[in-house]
Amino acid sequence: TKDTCYQKKTGIFLPQFEPLYSPCYQADRKDSIFYFECLDEFLADQEFLKAYTLHLINNLIKIK
Repeated sequence: TKDTCYQKKTGIFLPQFEPLYSPCYQADRKDSIFYFECLDEFLADQEFLKAYTLHLINNLIKIK
């Protein structure tokens, strides 16, 4: 079923409020927050870091 079809994955994951980077994961299939694995390639790419930072700021402003 959808509720039992999953794979566990370990690593460092960063939140995203919409699927911005893929593959994206959810802690539960009904969660509204998605996660992506923080890999060295992400940390080395200034454009990705800038886009992710703006994504976080824009979504944090919406929450207030």
